[in-house]
Amino acid sequence: MLVRRVREVLRENFEEVVELEYPLSSRERSIDFVATGVFVPSERKHHSHIRGEGQMVVRVSTLRGYNVSSSTEEDLAKFAEAVDGVPFVVSNELYDNIIYERGHVFLGNERTLENLVRNRELIAIYRRNELYVALNTQLIEREISRGGIRISEVSDVLGVSRKSLENYLRGLGLIPIEKAEKLVTEYSADMVVSVNYSILRELFKRKSSSRADIVSGREGDIRVYRLSKTTVDYVVREFKPSKASSLRFYVELRGVPSLKELKAKLLNAIKLAKVYGAVLNVIVSGVGDLEAVKEDLKKELGEVPQEHVSFSLTAQEPVFQRSS
Repeated sequence: MLVRRVREVLRENFEEVVELEYPLSSRERSIDFVATGVFVPSERKHHSHIRGEGQMVVRVSTLRGYNVSSSTEEDLAKFAEAVDGVPFVVSNELYDNIIYERGHVFLGNERTLENLVRNRELIAIYRRNELYVALNTQLIEREISRGGIRISEVSDVLGVSRKSLENYLRGLGLIPIEKAEKLVTEYSADMVVSVNYSILRELFKRKSSSRADIVSGREGDIRVYRLSKTTVDYVVREFKPSKASSLRFYVELRGVPSLKELKAKLLNAIKLAKVYGAVLNVIVSGVGDLEAVKEDLKKELGEVPQEHVSFSLTAQEPVFQRSS
């Protein structure tokens, strides 16, 4: 089963993996896994992109075809931006070791995901109707600096100007695969490296301006992301001077939901809060609803973990006052 295999790959390679099971219907859910804390040292000699901490927001598509709905794509992209990670859709109807750039997300099959997080095998990215891999910028710059090769030689092999090559080396180093083959033929396979997590993360960050629904604060230091098809309804990221940015999660309950829905939604939201060391804020529209929700939660969960959950009214959360 695809979901099981993806779960195993993520758990073997990330420090924390949260599997979100709400909504209960897989067709409605936009996020299946949130994986954090990856560290995969390079297995390639002279590799130029050794990875450290990372976040991946994953949707597993088990339906025929590999397109995702606009609302699913939006949720994935917003959550990934909020946690400074990468949105990834897994579908086994795609070719091995090719990552597809589609809208605001990336797509690949289960083997591609495994090779990506384990840093195995060469992975290319398909974007703008062309396949790309990356230059081994560290190796090339070192060989140029010690006189092993000249920059004009490399640019001639690639068929680009010296200035274009310098831009490649200063940037992500992505080059069309046919140009990469020329380097490999002329020098060695070490001249190119796989597309990896760091490259995907940078590409995602460059895609567009912020996807936040609300930006507040004098310097835009609070960003609010509204989600539509996952366990939390809002993610709030706050940037503080000289401090690491912090996350807050919100679940907005309109009226009193069924016990089954309430339990599923909040249990999964609490999982996220624990992983990120954040507080889950449960907000409701009226005082009567608030007390009813607290009572129902006590029946279902016993004691609600105070260190991870707080309750308030919508009117008490100014940033959400536009949500009626």
